[in-house]
Amino acid sequence: MALDVALVNPILSRDSEMSLGLLYVAEAAERAGHRVRVLDTAFTRSPAHLWPALERFAPDVVGFTVMSVTYPQTLRLAREVKRRFGAKVVMGGPHATLYPLEVASDEWVDAAVVGDGDLSFPRLLDQIEHRQSAALPGVAHRLSGELRFDPEVPRVADLDSLPFPDRSRYDTVDAYIAAMGHSYLFGRRVLTMITSRGCPWDCSYCQPVLDHIHGKKVRIRSTDNVVSELEWLKQRHGIDGIWFCDDTFTFDSRWVTELCRKMSDRRLGLGWSCNSRVDTVSPELLAVMAEAGCEQLRFGMESGSQILLDRTMNKRTTVSECEQAFAWAKQAGIKTWAYTMVGGLDETRDTVGETRRMLEKLAPEHIQITMLAPLPKTYFAEKIHEHKSLRVLPHGFDDLRLFDKCVVDTDLLTHHEVKRLQQELYVDHPGFDPARVTPPERRAWAHRHLDHVRALLGLREKHPEIDLPPRWRLAAEVLRAALGAIPALDPLRTRARRSLMRGLLELRYRPDGTPRFGATDTRETDPVHAAARHVPAPSASRACGAA
Repeated sequence: MALDVALVNPILSRDSEMSLGLLYVAEAAERAGHRVRVLDTAFTRSPAHLWPALERFAPDVVGFTVMSVTYPQTLRLAREVKRRFGAKVVMGGPHATLYPLEVASDEWVDAAVVGDGDLSFPRLLDQIEHRQSAALPGVAHRLSGELRFDPEVPRVADLDSLPFPDRSRYDTVDAYIAAMGHSYLFGRRVLTMITSRGCPWDCSYCQPVLDHIHGKKVRIRSTDNVVSELEWLKQRHGIDGIWFCDDTFTFDSRWVTELCRKMSDRRLGLGWSCNSRVDTVSPELLAVMAEAGCEQLRFGMESGSQILLDRTMNKRTTVSECEQAFAWAKQAGIKTWAYTMVGGLDETRDTVGETRRMLEKLAPEHIQITMLAPLPKTYFAEKIHEHKSLRVLPHGFDDLRLFDKCVVDTDLLTHHEVKRLQQELYVDHPGFDPARVTPPERRAWAHRHLDHVRALLGLREKHPEIDLPPRWRLAAEVLRAALGAIPALDPLRTRARRSLMRGLLELRYRPDGTPRFGATDTRETDPVHAAARHVPAPSASRACGAA
């Protein structure tokens, strides 16, 4: 007898993406003969609709994909599932892979799947269906009440053997297509796609976690298989853009060249973006990528300090390689995005200054500045225990959910100082120069960085000594433009308005409802008030609270 299986995509952060891993697991479970439904709480950022959907479906098993940063809130959902429906609860994904015994030992969880759920999850469902409780490779479970775990982790050797993940399993697929167009390739209808599993590098902020999840060997799909899925997605969803979300899409230049030539030969007409490393590209490769439709490259620049790249991050790239890669991309006509980190061991005001000067020199169209965070079981997390100069703040791990809060104090910089330095880097980014940014790009940029623009607005009140009047007003301008760029999708518009209410109006009004800037600006000239006109005005009692 087939089981009814619900797979839930939990809320990740302010910029949630469609979980492809969950879709691959759904395809595998359906192939095994079970009835599967995928439920999404990530895009709507609320589990409210989850309960009536589960009530109607009445699943035998509810599965969650879970990262370490989502584990606390996912565990709360699991508790509610058990309390309301009594279904078996299974967790998979990165956190379950890292901590299978701990996850499966929780009273609200029945099993944890390690590694490739494509293989392990259907085997677990078979045991549940036939009321068996034998040990399973890659699964920790308490099906008989006793905790059992076989640590041998099965891996899918041939990724081409997997069916294409059906994005229409998400009832929010059209909303994702529109939202990802704003986040990745402005003006396009965009879906995500993954062509490989694993990463060959050893950066301290990711490894050895990625090896635990995917194995040490990088597995990659054939170029024919990838092109077939691109054609399938274009025909099925009418997309004209793709975000290749592999950890490092360009790690094998010969494979990328072959794929690009096939994409060009098929005349797919897709614009696309991908992650890359600065030491994996060449002028020749970038020219082929541009011809095949590559419009944006996201490089892990990380820092402008060679000391941090070597000692803190183990990045194994150089500042000169970074400068060269960005220059080559611009020559090929490909826009660039710089991933940057601040904080951690050896970070000082001087090293942040090196990063600032590097960003000025590279002049990427977009930047993303996150905090170097001690994610569980990474090399950087191990350094926390080795170095007394690094201290994780109490309850700091919960703050990693947003990836833009510093949770580490050092003898060199406090977490407050690191946060301020991050905000200053955003202020100094040339993207705030109206002469460089066209209105459509400005709207797209503002939409992507809604919370960061809000942080810039907060900089004036928290640090009045910083002189940024022109950029202060520009921040309000692009923020207003961001709302205008958001498509008429209620969940997304609601999310943006809620973000503005928590940020802009929190800055505009004191808890008693009186204006904060009445002495320096009138209602007509105050840029915060001007931006706040585009969201519902809260009552005085809620002006400084949550929307």
